[in-house]
Amino acid sequence: MSGYNLIPIRNRPEASPGLGVGISVGDARRFQLAGDWRRDFERAGKAADAWSAGAEVLLLDALPLRAGWLRDDIRGGSFWSAGLGYLAPGPGLAVDVSWRQGVETPKDRTLVAALKIFIATPQ
Repeated sequence: MSGYNLIPIRNRPEASPGLGVGISVGDARRFQLAGDWRRDFERAGKAADAWSAGAEVLLLDALPLRAGWLRDDIRGGSFWSAGLGYLAPGPGLAVDVSWRQGVETPKDRTLVAALKIFIATPQ
C-alpha cells in the first residue's frame, strides 16, 4: 500500500493525491499472479480508479510467459498485454519482448524489447 502527493501543493491537477494497493502471490520463480488498484482522489475534479491484473509463468526454466489486463479510468481506457522472454542458462543474460494493446483505441499500442544483463556481486 502506498500514498502519493499527500502534501498539499499549488498545482493540484498535475499532482492529484492518491492511494495504491497491490498484491502478488506465487513462488517467486515459476509462477506469479499480481493485482493492483490505484485511486486518484481529485483527478479532473473527481475520484478515478485504475485496476490491473497479471500473471507470469516460467516454462522450461528459460521462457517467462506473461499476460495482463488494465482498466484505467485515470488516464482512460482498457488495455491487454502479453510478453515472452528468454533466460540464458546460468547468471548473466535475459531478453524480453512485450506488447500492450488498447481495447477502445486499437491504435494505442506499444511494443517493448529489453535486454537484461545480470552482474554477480561478491558475497
